[in-house]
Amino acid sequence: VEMLLARFGEYDLIAAGHENSDESFLDSVPLKGQLRTLVEFEFQLGRRAEAHFTGMDGSKKKEFIIDPLNPAIPPELRNHRVTENDLQLFAGQEDVSSLRHGWWHENGHRQGIPATLHRLSGISGRQGELIGAVVRVGRTITGIVERMLPEDLRRSTESVLLVGPPNSGKTTVLREFARLLSDQDNRVVVVVDKTSEIAGASNEPHPAIGASCRWVPVDDPRNQHAFMRMAVENLSPETLV
Repeated sequence: VEMLLARFGEYDLIAAGHENSDESFLDSVPLKGQLRTLVEFEFQLGRRAEAHFTGMDGSKKKEFIIDPLNPAIPPELRNHRVTENDLQLFAGQEDVSSLRHGWWHENGHRQGIPATLHRLSGISGRQGELIGAVVRVGRTITGIVERMLPEDLRRSTESVLLVGPPNSGKTTVLREFARLLSDQDNRVVVVVDKTSEIAGASNEPHPAIGASCRWVPVDDPRNQHAFMRMAVENLSPETLV
């Protein structure tokens, strides 16, 4: 955390008096520098760990998480490649339900990080072991998508399809649509969350979708159609996301 904040966030833990703090101080750390455009961390066995960024203008950039050119970092750390021990941080355990062992073989090789909007994607080796992990940063950005939802579209009874390349903000927009339609328009909105990316991987939905939105997490992406039918039949939605 110290390295990430210093390298990409223009933040000095020691100068700020947090060098011996627990993780609670992160709740008040301002996002500065490149951290504001961070979209992914990539950990691939045998390679340097990378951070990926997407600028407001759509430009993309990636950098090593550990700066190999920084002489202040010890050589053994400066030249570090991802090891099997590193990947054990993502592999989970049999008795931990939030990140159980073998998650990268289930649910489209994805796993949400509980109580957040972030997501893990796993890369499986030839023998089924975890050989790579990608951490996708999930965000909620309130207010800016209201321009994308004019009055005639809000009142429309037609289906709307949202299309865009990866990391273009589709899921972020869906969260805002759900919040706006349920909180401001007082309609019944049901979110059928195929991979728990819209409202998180906990049993309680993330507040990003609004205070009154009904949330239905899908147990397996292959069952999405059944959950959508259940939502229509049982939850009386005026809008289904």
